[in-house]
Amino acid sequence: MIRRFLFMIWMKNDHRELIMRSIRYIVLLLLFIFGHNGLLCGQVFLSGAVIDHVTGAGIPDINVMLQTKDGKGLFNYTMTDIDGSYSLKYTGDADSVRVSVAGLNIKAAYVLVPARSKKDLVIKVRYEALEIREVLVKANPAKRSSDTITYYVSRYVDSVDRSIGDVLKKMPGIEVSQTGGINYNGVPIGKFYIEGLDMLGSSYGIATNNVRAKDIAAVQVLEFHQPVKALKKIQISEMTAINLKLKESAKGTFNAVFLLGGGYKPAMWQGEVTTMYFARKFQTLNTYKTNNTGEDVTTEMGVLYGNNDALNEITGIRIPVNPPLVKERYLKNNVHAVSLNAIRKLNENLELVLNGKYYHDAQNSDASSVTTYYFPDQSPLVIIEQTHANVNTHFAKVDAELKSNTDNNYFREKINFMGKWNDNTGRVNQVEQYFNLPKIKIDNNFEYVKPIGSTTIKFTSYAGFFNTPSSLLFRPCIYPEIFGLPHSAQADARQVVNSRRFSTRNSFFTAKNISNWIFSVFVSANVVLDWMNSSLNLVDNDLIVPVSDSMKNDVYYRSINVQAGPSVVYRFGEKLEVGLYAFMEYRNVYVNDKIQKIITPLNKLGISPTMRLYARLTNNLKLTVKGNFNQSYGGLYDLYRGYIMTDYRVISGMDGELPDNKYQNYSVDLNYGNPLISVFGGLKATYWRNNSNLIYGTKFTGSLSRVESFAIPNLSHGYHITGKFSKRFDGIATTLSLSGGYSNAYRNVLREEKILHTQYRRSDLGLLLTSKISSKVRFDYEITYYHTQSLIEHSDDPLKPIDAFKQNCTVNIMFAKNGIIKLQGEHYYNNNIGTNNKSMFFADLQVTYKAKRFEYILEGRNLLNTKMYNSSFYNDITSYEYNYELRPLAVIFKVKFSLR
Repeated sequence: MIRRFLFMIWMKNDHRELIMRSIRYIVLLLLFIFGHNGLLCGQVFLSGAVIDHVTGAGIPDINVMLQTKDGKGLFNYTMTDIDGSYSLKYTGDADSVRVSVAGLNIKAAYVLVPARSKKDLVIKVRYEALEIREVLVKANPAKRSSDTITYYVSRYVDSVDRSIGDVLKKMPGIEVSQTGGINYNGVPIGKFYIEGLDMLGSSYGIATNNVRAKDIAAVQVLEFHQPVKALKKIQISEMTAINLKLKESAKGTFNAVFLLGGGYKPAMWQGEVTTMYFARKFQTLNTYKTNNTGEDVTTEMGVLYGNNDALNEITGIRIPVNPPLVKERYLKNNVHAVSLNAIRKLNENLELVLNGKYYHDAQNSDASSVTTYYFPDQSPLVIIEQTHANVNTHFAKVDAELKSNTDNNYFREKINFMGKWNDNTGRVNQVEQYFNLPKIKIDNNFEYVKPIGSTTIKFTSYAGFFNTPSSLLFRPCIYPEIFGLPHSAQADARQVVNSRRFSTRNSFFTAKNISNWIFSVFVSANVVLDWMNSSLNLVDNDLIVPVSDSMKNDVYYRSINVQAGPSVVYRFGEKLEVGLYAFMEYRNVYVNDKIQKIITPLNKLGISPTMRLYARLTNNLKLTVKGNFNQSYGGLYDLYRGYIMTDYRVISGMDGELPDNKYQNYSVDLNYGNPLISVFGGLKATYWRNNSNLIYGTKFTGSLSRVESFAIPNLSHGYHITGKFSKRFDGIATTLSLSGGYSNAYRNVLREEKILHTQYRRSDLGLLLTSKISSKVRFDYEITYYHTQSLIEHSDDPLKPIDAFKQNCTVNIMFAKNGIIKLQGEHYYNNNIGTNNKSMFFADLQVTYKAKRFEYILEGRNLLNTKMYNSSFYNDITSYEYNYELRPLAVIFKVKFSLR
């Protein structure tokens, strides 16, 4: 009876569920009582990091074992993360345990600790190659995962490096410019991330030069990076991106770095404040920098990729050509620069980015130059100039961007404001120049991408307004004959140019996946509206004297461009992609020259085909082949008929015909990156060809040059071959980089109403060696050689070829544990310099000592007190030789402090 009764209860769902739920609660209660007591009695957590005893950097992929005191028993084990951190759990009843570390590239070590929970258990280890039958085995400093290469910073950094840019220079395949720009295998990167967030956009030089090397665990190179996730299945991008992976200790931690310095000669100052905070949902990096020591801090705020799309000015004072030296050698400046940058993740998919920058920069320069213009069958024209320039710039820029980037949706809205004011003065020989330019730019970018099943749509829209009014005064005007006055007449001249532009670009793109094929259609409509008025006037006692219409311009320009066309892409997984794009283009141009009372309408119809092949030959070797044809037309600055004086001895005027350029470009690019053997390189060959309906010629009246356009069809073409190779020898901590190139260009030059067939050749070779000779000495050496030659067909007097090279040697010697002595020498040579000073030498000395959070720096610059830099180069069939005045020998002392 009892069995039957229980069975009947069991068969009813309600009672059965009640009984099972009760049993579960009882079991959980027992587990909680006994298990919780056990945890309270015996559970121990140990965490910390394995670091290099020399650099203090965390070491990844190291075995960490929790053992008995004698090391014969094993309780638990793990491996260190990318920043060297680890964590272990122990639930036994021993009074003490042994934490041991071992790896192929380190010497085994262990510590005995009480069996109690402990954080920040740091174990210092030494690198030691593992010898197995006379074979050395070491862990790789880099690894590849598909199209991502990860460089471990700890394998490249040493005590000399301060910013992450210093470490990037030692990574094979990566080059870093003085501005902070990064190239990978010779190609500029297109995106820069910190922990996957794009805070700085195209001004990422701020991070390259200011983010500390000690805060970065790894640098990731993202090959063929597609920044828009919703387009990954539609477009294989050629872009390369950099992503910085932070150490755990740098995440969510605020830091500020302060620098203060002073020196002589002349009296110098330098001050810097950098603040940074990097977390998962919020990042900020801000700088304030001021100095008159020659350090151009504005360059790190510059645009390193993308297009400014600005309306450029065509007038200005004549400024000496900057020499190819570090700017601290020649730049006489007084700069104050502020940069504010922040990114906030509003939710998991939505980001808000704010960027602001402002600087006031006053730069002075002095140089002498000899410019030689060559002609067929007559003596060359030689112009000697002594130039002094003061360039005074105020610049402000504010950006706000809202972006959502997921696999199913991409949205981007960005508004930008830019203001720039130049108030420049200068002198060339006896002519004084005054230039004023307040420029304003406001624009807006919108982009939207949406995949719908196997179809993807993309819409973009851009609108921008530019205002560029400029005024240039010459005192005196040394060519009064252009105004119909005798050469002996004394007068000033003022060139005023006011330009405005409104432009908009709008496009729609849709693509559909069908098996391995992608079919798409692209449509765009672009409008440019330009207004330009100018006048070149005589000025007598500040009174403007009216001149003829030939010195004036009042031009309205309108361009409507519509493109439409299909494309087809065949993709075989990630191994192969072949694409063909063919766009029909309709261009309507309307030009109204109100001074000459000439209206010019133009309608053009053309096609712009492009072919692209991408092949992954191996995991490390990629091939890209491209070919394209496009037809481009000039703009407003190619159409004015009235003369404009662009500087004190150059006057230009066009015939009003629109340039029509038919341009072809073909390239083969082979890219190799193997982190397993630390070999990177690339080989690229390019051929280009351009057919133009116009040629620009120069006529000379004394040293006055008149630049004009003539309706003469002409052809120019050329080719260019470049190669890059770099190798990391990790066993001797050495990076070797080689580069080379050869180019040949054929162009027609119109000079004194004669067409000259010219050829320009250039070849160059470069070597860069970075080596840590010992734990106390680091050696860097760089040499670059180039050979150039310009040729004129049928000329009896060939131009002398130029052979030039520069070399730089730097030795860092570590002393007293935290001290560094840096010795640097440079040598420049150019065989075409007319004087006996074909070689120039420079020497610098820097002593650095670090005490906890303070760093003391004493610099001696230009110790040989080299006063001038001399150089020579060609531009087509014009040669330039110049001597640039340098900063004198100077000493500066700086103190640097970091909050952490």
